[in-house]
Amino acid sequence: MPTLHAGHLRSSQNFSPPTVKACDELYQAALSKIVEVLISVCKIHRLPLALTWAPCHQQGKGGCHHSDETYACCVSTVDSACLVSDLEILGFHEACSEHHLFRGQGIVRTAFTTNKPCFATEITAFSKTE
Repeated sequence: MPTLHAGHLRSSQNFSPPTVKACDELYQAALSKIVEVLISVCKIHRLPLALTWAPCHQQGKGGCHHSDETYACCVSTVDSACLVSDLEILGFHEACSEHHLFRGQGIVRTAFTTNKPCFATEITAFSKTE
């Protein structure tokens, strides 16, 4: 196994992994930027709803939806970074907030697993399980 010295590489003596507080601050800053973008995009395109989804383990979400095997591949909404501008679809947002998605479920999971944008012309046509 090559070492740092064999490759003439050095490590900073001052290196220390980021603290939980620093990670939380970065996460909150990212969420603020996401909300800014969502507001702009929804306004420009007159979109009634924008949801932000992230892996549950990154959000620290636990609960009855997870087992040790499914926790790593589960996503749920980041409610502080969602936008609902049409109160008629508030119920849809609430249903999404309550429902966690696992590998292969829903258009959101498809986007996460393919790492490409996914679109649905009428998302409200999907059932809660879809």
